[in-house]
Amino acid sequence: MLRQHGCRRFVSDHGAADARRALRHLLEQGRCFASVTLQTMDTPNPQAKMFEARESSRAQAVTILPDEVKENSFFYPSQKNPPSPLAASLLQIPGVKSVLLGHSYVSVTKEDTSAWDELEHHLREMLKSHLDQEKTIIETEGMGEPAAAKEESPRGEGEDDEDGEDDDDDEDVVSKVKSLIDIRVRPFVQSDGGDVEFIRFDDANGVVWVHMKGSCEGCPSSTITVKRGMAEMLKYFIPEVEDVRTCDENGDPLDEGEDDA
Repeated sequence: MLRQHGCRRFVSDHGAADARRALRHLLEQGRCFASVTLQTMDTPNPQAKMFEARESSRAQAVTILPDEVKENSFFYPSQKNPPSPLAASLLQIPGVKSVLLGHSYVSVTKEDTSAWDELEHHLREMLKSHLDQEKTIIETEGMGEPAAAKEESPRGEGEDDEDGEDDDDDEDVVSKVKSLIDIRVRPFVQSDGGDVEFIRFDDANGVVWVHMKGSCEGCPSSTITVKRGMAEMLKYFIPEVEDVRTCDENGDPLDEGEDDA
C-alpha cells in the first residue's frame, strides 16, 4: 500500500493530469514504496539463519542484490570499509559473526555465545528499517576487481615452474574445478543460505582450497559437503585433484590437523 503522506498527497496537490509525473518523482526520491515483511528460515547450521523479504501488498520477493552483482557478497567484522551499508549495519549488532547477501535473501551467522531470541529481533528490525526506507544495499562501483585479480594467479603453491605447458595444465585444472563447483555444488548450498568460494589449487599436492561462507561457515554438515560430496566429485572428474580442504577468507587453512599427504 502506498503511504498516504507521500504519494496520495503529492497526487492531490498536482491534480490528476500530473499524477504519473508526480508518482515518478516520488519513486525517484525513494518516498513511494510498499512496506516489507520478513520471513525467517532455519538452516542446517544452528548458528545461521536466512531472512527473505517480500513486499507486503503483493507478496513479491524483494531483490537484495542488483543484477550487476553476479556473485553473492560475504562480509565479516574485520573487513575494512565494506561496500554494503546494509551488511555494515548488521555487523554492528553484537553477536553477528558474518553476513552473506544473496540475490533474494540475507544469511546471518552468529557467534556461538549469542542467543537467537534477542539477536533475531534486532536483525529483523534492522533489515526491515533498511529495506522499508530503500537505503542503499550495496555499492556496485568497482565490484569484482579483487576476484579478477585473484583469477590472474590461480595456481597457489608451485608457481616457480618455468614450463609453459605446466602452467596451461594447471589453469585447465583450475577452470574445471571452478566450473564443477559452480554447477554442482554452489546451487545446493545457496539454497540453504550458504556459498562456496574457490580459493586456490596447490599443484604440488593436488589440494583444492575452498572458503565456506554464509550458513556453511562452521556448519557441522559442511564437513560432509566438503569431504564426501565435493572432494569425491572433483577427484572423480579431475584426476589431478587429491583432496579438498577449507580455509578462511584470507586463505589460511581451517583444517590444519589433517595430513598434507
